[in-house]
Amino acid sequence: KAYLSLEQAETLIEMHPAESMEALKNFFGVGYKAITSDVLRTVKQTRQLISQYLSSTWGAEKFAMLSGNPSTLAVASKKTGAIVLFKQALNDHDDELAWTLIHEFSHLKRVPETSSVGAGTKDLWYLTPNNPLVRDESADIVRFGTLIPDLTETRSEFDKQARLLAKNSDMTAAGVDRLFTRSLRIRSDMAVVNADHIAGAVMDLSRDYQILMGL
Repeated sequence: KAYLSLEQAETLIEMHPAESMEALKNFFGVGYKAITSDVLRTVKQTRQLISQYLSSTWGAEKFAMLSGNPSTLAVASKKTGAIVLFKQALNDHDDELAWTLIHEFSHLKRVPETSSVGAGTKDLWYLTPNNPLVRDESADIVRFGTLIPDLTETRSEFDKQARLLAKNSDMTAAGVDRLFTRSLRIRSDMAVVNADHIAGAVMDLSRDYQILMGL
């Protein structure tokens, strides 16, 4: 499901730009055209990496299943390329599990067993995968700048990325928040490296592709 969703999203962006416009706007802002190539590259890299896992002898060995009830559904090791799934993730709907896998695979950059290079996304903030209005949630954050995301777990990475883009290492957290709400470009540039925006956009684009194709 994760691989198919990436493939369908990639096809919609490349072959049907008009039909991909609304999802790209809502997940990456109204200036999405300036970063569509970055979105597409990330989608391709993530799909190609998953393909390597599926077709190789070593891919299955990179997965582990753990029990327990942690606050997360999965964890990716950027060093080894291992993906750890917690058992409750398998109880999720197929779309949620696909979102989770796309999110984790997009984090990977270099996996020792393959020459494929992943996207290396970050966790700057999280969206709500099981929220039927996730497109609206994303739009409020990135497209309209009316909502500061919940940064309880990601404040440090959020501030670090904003300061990097603003080229101001001394910016306060309050200054970062002001910049984020006022600058569409900053919001777009942060969203395109944020794992949940990639995963959310892919799932949305995949659904739009299926509707377009009558699937």
